[in-house]
Amino acid sequence: MKGELIARMPVEVGKFSGKGRVYSFSTVYDPPEGFEDYVPYTVAIIELEEGPLVTARLTDVDNNSVYIDMPVEMVIRKGRDLGERDMLVYNYCFRPPIPESKETLAETIERIESEEYEFGLRKKS
Repeated sequence: MKGELIARMPVEVGKFSGKGRVYSFSTVYDPPEGFEDYVPYTVAIIELEEGPLVTARLTDVDNNSVYIDMPVEMVIRKGRDLGERDMLVYNYCFRPPIPESKETLAETIERIESEEYEFGLRKKS
């Protein structure tokens, strides 16, 4: 019986860091139903630091800049809105890691407030 077979399979429970590298990838231009709003998007096989391979969509990245062995980190993103069932579906995705800041929050705010932006949005006094 199927349930008995599954019950006998050894299962290891562990925690993962959520960090890994792109093992393989493909950019999707002709999506399955329900994913038309995301085109084009890249799906990758990620090799986690701990060894296992997982499949996930890449996010927060230009599809043309993805490469094999690119470092990535896991994030949660809204997947689909199943309005007819009053459900939001969230997915795990991977993105390039955000570099750690060497500034404190106060230093970052002070630096941003002192910068001059394009199009005259903020001028130095």
